[in-house]
Amino acid sequence: MVVDLEGRVVVDPLTGILSRRSLMECASVLFARSLKCDADDRRKKNTQSLSVLFIDIDHLKLVNNGHGRAAGDTVLQGVARALKQGIRKDDIVARYGGEEFAILMPDTKEAVAVERAKDLLGQIRGLSLFPGQLNLSVTASIGVATSEQFSSFGELCDAADGALYYAKNHGRDQVACRGITRERRRWIATDVRHREERRK
Repeated sequence: MVVDLEGRVVVDPLTGILSRRSLMECASVLFARSLKCDADDRRKKNTQSLSVLFIDIDHLKLVNNGHGRAAGDTVLQGVARALKQGIRKDDIVARYGGEEFAILMPDTKEAVAVERAKDLLGQIRGLSLFPGQLNLSVTASIGVATSEQFSSFGELCDAADGALYYAKNHGRDQVACRGITRERRRWIATDVRHREERRK
């Protein structure tokens, strides 16, 4: 276990990536950078978009119940490696809790974050964690939100979590984002499998 000078966990001991506490400390700095005050200090505008991805492994409880906790831990470790290898140099990935991970993408617009999320889903699908032992496929659902739509990091996280909830309740193994139009706010779901099939 890796801790800081005050004894707080910095790295998640199971997956080897940052802990939720470390992520939140980074997030507060990055979100502050994404905002600047107008001259009268009464209103805030985003100058650099900060995108947040919430990633939840699909049906991990079924893996734990059917194949044991050790198998579930192997899935968590494999997904963590895939996420760490799939992010860019300035992105930050952490275990958020249970089977959920989070990624901070500084200076990243929503459309770019969605494309990156689709790439990550492909890498997770390609994991081979139990060769010759278990025929177990791994998928995940991802919710995306971007700071230019929100005035606080709490609101940004709520939006990403809501998008994740939408993805998991509309088929899983897909990316969903919180899209905003001039007329209304709406959920946009991107089913990667269907898009890939149409490209073939």
